[in-house]
Amino acid sequence: MPIFNKQTEFMSRYLTTTVVIVGFWMVAIVLILGFHRFSYTGAKSIFSSDMIGYYSYLPAMFIYHDLDLGFAENNPNYPDDLYWKKTTPIGKPVIYYTYGMSLLYLPFFLVAHTLALIGIAPPNGFSWIYTLVIQLGTAGYTILGFFVLKKLLLRYFNERLTATALLILALGTPLFYYTFNESMMSHGASFMLFVGFFSAVDYWYSKPSFKSSIVLSSLISLIILVRPPNGIVIVWFVFWGWHRHGFWKTRIEFWWKNRKQVFIMLFVLAGFVFPQLLYWKLQSGSWFYKAYPDHMELDFLNPHLWNVLFSFRKGWLVYTPIMGIALLGFIFMKPMVLNVPRWLWVLFFCLSIWVISSWEIWWYGGSFGMRALIEYQAVLVFPMAFFIQRVMDVKKNVLRRLIWVVMGLFILLNIVQTFQYRAGIIHWDGMTYSVYKQVFGRLVIPKDELEQIHHDLDLPSYE
Repeated sequence: MPIFNKQTEFMSRYLTTTVVIVGFWMVAIVLILGFHRFSYTGAKSIFSSDMIGYYSYLPAMFIYHDLDLGFAENNPNYPDDLYWKKTTPIGKPVIYYTYGMSLLYLPFFLVAHTLALIGIAPPNGFSWIYTLVIQLGTAGYTILGFFVLKKLLLRYFNERLTATALLILALGTPLFYYTFNESMMSHGASFMLFVGFFSAVDYWYSKPSFKSSIVLSSLISLIILVRPPNGIVIVWFVFWGWHRHGFWKTRIEFWWKNRKQVFIMLFVLAGFVFPQLLYWKLQSGSWFYKAYPDHMELDFLNPHLWNVLFSFRKGWLVYTPIMGIALLGFIFMKPMVLNVPRWLWVLFFCLSIWVISSWEIWWYGGSFGMRALIEYQAVLVFPMAFFIQRVMDVKKNVLRRLIWVVMGLFILLNIVQTFQYRAGIIHWDGMTYSVYKQVFGRLVIPKDELEQIHHDLDLPSYE
């Protein structure tokens, strides 16, 4: 039975993985250039919110040689309150965030700084050349993730189905927004790291070597340093290749047999983590220091599961309904995918939801959708592809077409809501059912009317 019927002949002929990925890349570049914020100070700058926290290490170290951030005091170009920092018991400031994203920004920062030094822009670490080059570079991380994901999907699905899954992922989820508008946020890079990790784990267990050990450990290290809660991926590494009988015995024997490679991995991990520990030691007097504000905690006994999944403030399935199809896809998955049993795929996702829901600021600040789950779509794209495969096999044309229409509407909804969020129609952290209903599907709302609608916002407390 043909995978695509006559009504989808266009897709069958022209929809390829390369077209999808390169097309998404070109769209992202055009939108980045079109929407680029050339201002480099204040709330309108791309260097604000979490992104300035991620980035702070680079200008502090390479330009101002001042980890105390003294260069920002009483300076209107990059005011002190731009930085998200905490004063430690020894009176020094410490940046909220670990340095993982700074490490990923580094090659693009160096390119931008070189261009600034030859006169293109002020070489202060914050002028437009830095924001532009780093935004374009970090968007490239997302695209790299797509290329790696393509290879993994093609192990189980044909070219057209893989291209369809990638297209849905690109346009039907907040990954779209975080690729072109806030690519400096951690989620596109984390998506790439997740995909690379899944591929590297599979390769390492098949061919443990010096090179594969360095690659795998580097990916694990970066995943943890970019967003520490994402260290839950260790579960995937431990349970890879699960089998019922004698698993732990064979697993421990495998690690012991390849103990040199395991030692290399631990050494690489220590190499990545040590600079962070040293920074905390210098700034706080302690090797381990909680840099986040004291009121921001993980409370595993009181997760906000309903709010994370279904609330109108940030509910994952409200703002990314296409992922509901991915959840249904778990039913149709093969018993073993990427040498990982289906039950572990489900368990890994459930554990991830639990951890993400346990953050006291469960809406994750001002953001579009449930951004903390974006990188986990690297996992969910597989059950989604199995669901699509099942749809292809549905014999009743009416039902099959209906499912395609629903998925198409979900993609359209994501695109519309993306531009609503960017226009300020969808509020960054105060949405309610009343507001959502009044702005639904509207791309242009007069300012006076929008202000009236936003009277129904429910602004959260960060204290």
